[in-house]
Amino acid sequence: MTMTDEKAEPVIAFIQYAKTKGVKRFVALSASNAPPGQRVMGVVHDRLASLDVNYTVLRPTWYMETFSGNHASSIREEGKIYSATRDGKVSWVSTEDVGSVAHRALTNEPAENTANVLLGPELLSYDDIARILSDVLGKPVMHVRIPLESLKIGLETYGLAQIWTQILLEMETEFANNEEARVGNGEVLRLTGRPPTTFRAWAEKNKAVWIP
Repeated sequence: MTMTDEKAEPVIAFIQYAKTKGVKRFVALSASNAPPGQRVMGVVHDRLASLDVNYTVLRPTWYMETFSGNHASSIREEGKIYSATRDGKVSWVSTEDVGSVAHRALTNEPAENTANVLLGPELLSYDDIARILSDVLGKPVMHVRIPLESLKIGLETYGLAQIWTQILLEMETEFANNEEARVGNGEVLRLTGRPPTTFRAWAEKNKAVWIP
């Protein structure tokens, strides 16, 4: 059993236990870069599809909330965002949109028994994000490009487990190489009835997070 399988097993065990207690429908939160059988949630996805239950696997791309969480203090205190993503772009999605899709997945009839890749409405690089935040906050925000090795050292210093450090480094590399530059699948609109949130609208709504 690989380390990835070991991390997935508790989730799979919970699903199997819940099934014995009469739970008939499951919504699993995975990621756009975790296809069936790959990475922890991809393994869960693969097994869930084989358990004879109604299910939906949500595979959102990168969250806008990255900037109100991990990057919030450096934006607020330094006006800087650090990453190893270079010029890569992704369709950032808000967790509010993901939550709305999850609600529909739990309540819509019939269950779709499928996976939904959830995208935001526009491809944006970290440089693009910095420009939008500069406009919204009325102060300069810049993207500072760091080597992947510096990111690795930072994650290890923070105390992140080896498997998650490895996954995050792989994700950052995929981002930099535009492997996550997906556009236009319309799943948020189809499943919620409203278009996905733009990053600018999300930033305007949450700008108090970055004000000292």
